[in-house]
Amino acid sequence: MKNRPATIFILLSILMVSNGCHSIGTLEKIYDSQDPYQGSPYRQVLNRWTRQVRIYVGGFDLELIAAVTFKSLSFREAYTAEYARTYRLSPAEKEKMLKDQQEAAGLYHEFFISAYIPDRRWNDFHEKDTIWKIFLSENSGTKIKPIETRRIKNVDAAITHFFPFVSPWDVVYRIKFPVVVPGSNAPIFQNESTPLKLVITSVRGSAEMTWGLPE
Repeated sequence: MKNRPATIFILLSILMVSNGCHSIGTLEKIYDSQDPYQGSPYRQVLNRWTRQVRIYVGGFDLELIAAVTFKSLSFREAYTAEYARTYRLSPAEKEKMLKDQQEAAGLYHEFFISAYIPDRRWNDFHEKDTIWKIFLSENSGTKIKPIETRRIKNVDAAITHFFPFVSPWDVVYRIKFPVVVPGSNAPIFQNESTPLKLVITSVRGSAEMTWGLPE
């Protein structure tokens, strides 16, 4: 195993000598194969719609590390394209998936949350008696509670492909909110330039994440 880098270098050298000008193409293919998204824009879109926060108590004691992805319409479109590429969907299958994603974006605002808390007993966002409160803060200051908080127990290779920030020590959740302010027809998030704030708070500290503002 210790000689693997030298072996790879020798093999690349042989390829470069034997293939002449084609060696650059060979190297590019090798480097491209290390990219799980094969050059697709999915990673850039994921980064655009993901926020990461930490909560410390007393400035030193870590209480929470969280990565949160807002599944906006543009994120869902990029997700569909990457899913279709990965699983080689037919055009009809891709079209149906895209339609389903667009409909979902119109029904609720969904967030993917990967959370690490040193004491795993407190990593329980989905429980009714959890110490954590998670809500959206609308422009007027109204707090909007989730309509569903679900823990994803089976964190498989598909999850970590589409959300590579998930670590083996994290607990993963999907949280859904309404698309309009309860009791009114006012949309919470009108478009991708509208500020949207998600708050995670408890007796151990608070964190805020904002989407839709100029970066």
